[in-house]
Amino acid sequence: MRGRFLVAPFLAVIFACTGDKPLSPIEATDEEAIYNLLFNDYWRLTTLDIIDQTVPDTAAFLVVPDSETELYWHVIDSTNENLVIDILPQPVPSPVGEVYQGNVFYENTFFGSFRGMRYNASADSIERSNKPFTIRGGRQVICQQWGFPNRVRRGWLITSIGDVRFLSLGQSYHFLDSLTYRTPLQAETTFVIGNYSLDQLRRFAPGEQVTVSMVLADSADFMQFMIPSADFSYRLAELTADSNGVLTATFDMPSRALHGQLRFLLINAHDWTAPYKAVGYSFNYRIG
Repeated sequence: MRGRFLVAPFLAVIFACTGDKPLSPIEATDEEAIYNLLFNDYWRLTTLDIIDQTVPDTAAFLVVPDSETELYWHVIDSTNENLVIDILPQPVPSPVGEVYQGNVFYENTFFGSFRGMRYNASADSIERSNKPFTIRGGRQVICQQWGFPNRVRRGWLITSIGDVRFLSLGQSYHFLDSLTYRTPLQAETTFVIGNYSLDQLRRFAPGEQVTVSMVLADSADFMQFMIPSADFSYRLAELTADSNGVLTATFDMPSRALHGQLRFLLINAHDWTAPYKAVGYSFNYRIG
């Protein structure tokens, strides 16, 4: 069947995978094959997770409050995923001849509360803040059927995948400035949101040391930057600032060939009377 396919959150369970196998012995439809390709085979490349939910050590802060330090964290109450798979009715040209193409749009919306804590030295009191947030991001993927439909896997390949921009709904916000990266093997390069084939993704050598630089338009913004950790996980980067206000983080990329993302989230944290405002990015890369 060629056509349009919508997956609501409750339907996503039907197409979930266990381990490295599809739900059915032979993928029943092209839509199921595309779903398995994106969320099983290339899950590190397609996930739309952007928010780190680590809660800082508030107990230690209460014991020894510091007026120079403010604590911030997110609590996610729910998410709303939207997946649209639109398989074109007629084949399209490709390097291997005419093939069927599936255009995919995947979107995730996060709902929760953004929380803060600080010590007011003049009043000798702990001030707590809490406001709701809604932030959404989406990516586009193009898949083509270059394989054989009667096999266990139906032969769909990713031919193009997009980086992601996340925005707080109804609240526009400024972006990071001078967002670049450099390595011992690569000159300084600016991050640009785009759509890329897998062989055109940002590429790093296994274990290559990367330095990412950026400037905050507002120095009081709260910045979360997720970097690779132990090959298959992520952690918050430690940012250092120079005398010109340029923030940098230096880290090693994974040591093996795989795909991943560098994720940035910039939040207006100091104006608690204003609605939650944030902007984020998720940039794809490949190792090897």
